Amino acid sequence: MTNRATVEIIIILLCVAWCAGIFAAPLLERAGDPGTSAVVYEFYGRVCHQIDNHSWHIAGAKFGVCARCTSIYVSFTVGTLVWMLIPRRVPARPRRGLLFIAAGLMLLDVVLNTLGVHASSSLTRAITGSALGVVLPWIVLPVLLEAIDQLRRGRLRTAHPPAGDTPYV
Repeated sequence: MTNRATVEIIIILLCVAWCAGIFAAPLLERAGDPGTSAVVYEFYGRVCHQIDNHSWHIAGAKFGVCARCTSIYVSFTVGTLVWMLIPRRVPARPRRGLLFIAAGLMLLDVVLNTLGVHASSSLTRAITGSALGVVLPWIVLPVLLEAIDQLRRGRLRTAHPPAGDTPYV
């Protein structure tokens, strides 16, 4: 197995673990472990507002993050799997236009809801979150894997190289 394949496996395992935590929070709460559940909710509360009526629930307990964030993370994980399974003879080029469209749809949903023009629902949050989540791996992974390759080779460019050193180009 190559170093790159190992890194890709670690990335997908981290994505799956992140998503598992989202589902673990309500399951731990319902299983009678409120202490551990509270720690998981606190952890995810640092990245999500966790508004109850914006969240999906299992057995009456909300997920670790809201519906939009759940959609982003699960879709990111699925998109990462797809990205890793597609053979690439040359590194994939980021499609920034898709990122702007996906982020724009989500922003439009939020703004129209805030202005009272359109009531955002779990469905619109899921659709816009999924659109962004599935696009992100195509933008993030090529850059991340290249940075890891450069770090591994000791060639990552620094903003302020030591005196007398020239940064790698």
